[in-house]
Amino acid sequence: ALSFDLEDGLKNLSRLTGRSYIEEDLDAENGLRPMPLIDLAENAFVNALTQRLWDGPLTFSEVVDVLRPHLPDGHGDPVHIAKAYLSAITFVNQFAQGEVILDFRIHLFLKNLEGHLQLCVRCRRYHSGGQEMCSECGWPLFKVNRTNIREAVGKVAHRELRREIKAEPDDPQFTYLTRITVNPERDSDASITALPTGDCLSFDESAPGSNQGVSLRHADSGALMLQLIPRSSYEHLNDLVIPLVSARKDHQYLANLIETFLRAQPKTDRKLLGFIDNREAASRYVSLMGDEFASQYFEDVLSLYKTELSMRDLPSALEFVADQLNVEASSVEEQALIRDFPAWASRALSRSPRKGQDSRTVPLFMLEPPSEAGHTALTELSELQREVVELFFDERAVDKRFFGRWIPEIIGEEGSRWKGGALRAQRYLIGRHHGVHLGSAGDYGKQFSAISLGEQARAHRKLIDQHGTENVHKAIHSLVDDGTSPQLPLVSHAIKVDTSESIVHYYLKPTWIRLTPLDKGFSNYGDVRERLLKGALHSSDVLDNVKTQEEGRFQEGRLDFLIATPTLEMGVDIGQLKNVLLIGVPPLPSNYAQRAGRAGRGRKDHYALIVTFCSATSNHDQYYFDRPREMVAGYISPPSFDPTNSAVITKHVHALVLRNWVENTEAFRALSARADEIFPSMASEAHAVFGDIFNANEYVLGPLRKMIQTLQRKVEHARFGPLRLFYDTNMFPDYGFRRDEVVVIDKKKADDERVDLVEASRRYREGVFDYKDRKDFDLLRVSGRDPEQAYYRLFPGETVSMAGDEFTIGMDSPFYKVVGGDARGYDFLYGYRADDLSTGGRARQHQRDVWLTPDPKAASKEIAGIVGVTHHQQCKISFRMFSKGEAPENTGGEDISRIEAGIDSENLTMGYDLEREAISISFPRPIFADNRLAVSFLSALDRAIKDTYGLDEGDLRLIIDIPIKVPAEGNDMDTAVAAANMAASDARTIHAVLYDASGNGNAPLKRVFSELTTEVGALRRAFDRLTCCPNEDCLRGCYLCTRSYSSHFYAGDVDRSAARMVVGYLLGENAFEPALASPPNISAGSAPVVLEISLKDGMATVTSSGDSIAVDTSLGQNDALFAALAEGSEAVYEDGCQGLRVIVAPSIPYLTKLINERQPGKKAKQQEKAAFERTLFKFLRYASVRAVDHASL
Repeated sequence: ALSFDLEDGLKNLSRLTGRSYIEEDLDAENGLRPMPLIDLAENAFVNALTQRLWDGPLTFSEVVDVLRPHLPDGHGDPVHIAKAYLSAITFVNQFAQGEVILDFRIHLFLKNLEGHLQLCVRCRRYHSGGQEMCSECGWPLFKVNRTNIREAVGKVAHRELRREIKAEPDDPQFTYLTRITVNPERDSDASITALPTGDCLSFDESAPGSNQGVSLRHADSGALMLQLIPRSSYEHLNDLVIPLVSARKDHQYLANLIETFLRAQPKTDRKLLGFIDNREAASRYVSLMGDEFASQYFEDVLSLYKTELSMRDLPSALEFVADQLNVEASSVEEQALIRDFPAWASRALSRSPRKGQDSRTVPLFMLEPPSEAGHTALTELSELQREVVELFFDERAVDKRFFGRWIPEIIGEEGSRWKGGALRAQRYLIGRHHGVHLGSAGDYGKQFSAISLGEQARAHRKLIDQHGTENVHKAIHSLVDDGTSPQLPLVSHAIKVDTSESIVHYYLKPTWIRLTPLDKGFSNYGDVRERLLKGALHSSDVLDNVKTQEEGRFQEGRLDFLIATPTLEMGVDIGQLKNVLLIGVPPLPSNYAQRAGRAGRGRKDHYALIVTFCSATSNHDQYYFDRPREMVAGYISPPSFDPTNSAVITKHVHALVLRNWVENTEAFRALSARADEIFPSMASEAHAVFGDIFNANEYVLGPLRKMIQTLQRKVEHARFGPLRLFYDTNMFPDYGFRRDEVVVIDKKKADDERVDLVEASRRYREGVFDYKDRKDFDLLRVSGRDPEQAYYRLFPGETVSMAGDEFTIGMDSPFYKVVGGDARGYDFLYGYRADDLSTGGRARQHQRDVWLTPDPKAASKEIAGIVGVTHHQQCKISFRMFSKGEAPENTGGEDISRIEAGIDSENLTMGYDLEREAISISFPRPIFADNRLAVSFLSALDRAIKDTYGLDEGDLRLIIDIPIKVPAEGNDMDTAVAAANMAASDARTIHAVLYDASGNGNAPLKRVFSELTTEVGALRRAFDRLTCCPNEDCLRGCYLCTRSYSSHFYAGDVDRSAARMVVGYLLGENAFEPALASPPNISAGSAPVVLEISLKDGMATVTSSGDSIAVDTSLGQNDALFAALAEGSEAVYEDGCQGLRVIVAPSIPYLTKLINERQPGKKAKQQEKAAFERTLFKFLRYASVRAVDHASL
């Protein structure tokens, strides 16, 4: 709609104003505004729109509503006319010499698609598959039923309805699936229809939910209704639900979005700046975008030569294209790309449609025998032979040795994997040979995989069952060219298993394959070059000189897409820009304004488009996707600054006085020895700098001089030098920057440069890390993370996206033992370039643990008798990640482990201890049994502290439900008692901690603690905001009163009314409404309904109070027993029944165990399992079901 073509622009103006214009009318004369601009500026709609925009942003539908009163009846489509006006405004703005008509930006919020379509059954909202909990009501999300989108699908495990329908490690032995919907009698939505009668039960929807599911409490008129899904459907679980995007291509939506943006722009305007906060994601997206852009380029090249390729088989076609590219490609970017072409073709050929690796709607390859005379045609083959050849093609079991002319790695049994170029995803496929074998095993090493067509075949079991193993093998052998039959389609190769044994793999000849690219209408290579897209990364992982280079390329238009972390948010000129893409919603409106403000600068049309791509897994993103106005025009809290703050000034005095003596330990020793000589002159210098705002002279000669000896002892025992020590202990001002980053080093580059990293690590910890060491590290540095992230993101063995590439964290990284345990800490880790994309923490089974060790001198107080608050001047927060197995021994008594790269270090524990100022808060767990109470209160408190004291979202971090560990002193008995007491305390109490994230002491937590319940404190601020939120649309809580970026992980439990109730009680404003823990279910011994079951004369019979139900056992004994129990339990149920007791006859004692253990037996057939699950489903009416042997009565 925003057309800037001169002729079209003038016509559009004429239609809107009713006047005719020519090109000369756009020229300004004598400093006057051009006539079209004057006419448009005086337009009633334009003036009304301008006035409305002064009040805040408008949705496009609201813009249309502004227009409607200014349109005569029947004058046309208001939507189309509104677009025409916006186009006209941007058009005439280009010719304004001074004030423009309207400087406007369009803000578009899009949501990523992931996983499966999900439904919150409680509030009827739909979500994509990334989230586990509904961000509106806090209930678990269930996958939508493919056959009826008003229903969901869930899994029943004991008495819990779980959201994940596939098998999970913590599932009980027997689970079953159900349809889920809302009782139409409890829902006003007319589209809700009742589930069929029969195996259908209703449950209480008010039961609390978790990220796994919801507890089932039967209620005859409950809103939640379940119905069994036939067990026959379990073999094809994906057919029950609605997938939104392939898990293998989770980036595809974003890739398509970026490509659409860029292709829509003229070449001169084709630039897109993307912002993202997560460095791993930034690196991964750049890698994937580069891969997508390269793939698109190669497919465009194939399209250009489609006619020539149609006459060639695959090897000759690829050779033809490679020759053409060597002639046509001229730029540096093209030359770099064409080296990837054979590798790209090899990967594309290896992507099997059967495995979902190739998701093209139009295939790139087709099966076609060579056209030369003498070759066998498909029509000449038997039906089984054709099936075999087509199977080889569908499996992509193709002989790839011909790629050896371009990629030596493809040939040879020990060839290495492809490491170069723009290709990132599935690089292992480039050098992999995938074939067919006739035995029971076939994968050997990294390069050779195969699918079995032997007796134990799985993937192609249907072919084996239909024709028989022997016949299939005969068909394959009849199609193999042994060197004398070139007309046949298959070849065989012997793959060495060891020095004495080999196994035969079979492959389809590549000459039986043709390329079938789409016809995109290109006339010459220039058309292809015009479409070539290029992207790059701008983050702290990238060297400064490379960042400067990419900035220049982006400004000059030689780079189409630049993805940046907040390193590019401020202070860097990247020229005129029309579009900005935000990948993920920024933490605050201030961040959004800064990034969005990058677009539109210096442009004559005064127009910009800002697109926010919301994550499907983030509660924070989901919140603002539903309420974009709160981000676009949200409240920007001004930062606090007090130039007379003595705590801050003191740090600056320390830095001024000690600046020349902190390079290393020896330098500080020299200061300590000469302190009496040096300090008088330093006191005078400090007084000259700070003047009357601080008595620097007295402080330097008094407290600071006396402190030197204590500091000297700390320096001597520190793992780091004095400079790092003083930053870590808040002696020096640090403005929120972290100094404890854990760094990843490019190990290969270090080896090439012959840098002794082990010795460097030792020097680093001993405080003699000099300028040269730091320079070496800067050049070798790949990336780094704060300890709170490093302990799980950089766990040895994981593959991580960093600096635009993929690195595996080396097991051989030098470590030190964290004090008080076996955990390993790392100042830096070795990174090895990886073959494929990041594992995302999936390389091994991990367990994370976090706990707090309190400050022994902490100050505590209790508020209103239920909430405990403690200020820790320096507590310890411990972060640990555990993996399974046994760790290698540490040899030689050294703390440096030289383990060969790639060896799995089992039972490895990685972790860090942070010493931080913090406030911990405790709640009695029984009273705060509903998570919403504690979480809502903590979220509102976090929000209020940051707003009251002018803190940024990153200044404080919140951890909820963190254990408190108090180290015991004395013997092992003391330790055991302390551990038992801690476990009991954690069972009774919920602990949370708010801590100074950077550790630089800029967060005034002591003041927060002392003022907490006063009229100027955070609780009063929270209560006022919760009572009267400035956001008129706020219901369950917004980012002005209840929510914060720190608490968005708990968003499902955040509730404004719950927070207000707790805060109000603590301030004495209202009563407390406790959420008490639910009592245990009533046992079967508390006056339960009794059923007796027996087996006699071919009938399974249940009896209760003289009435009986009998089921014939002719179709199966257990089937009959289960059916009788199901019908009997339903027949005797009455409103209010809680327990069911089943008395089992002596002739069927095994039934007692089956009922009590809730599983039908390991050898049960499908029909028995179906009958048993129906019985368990009927049992859900009762809070407790227990079976006893008749003999035990």
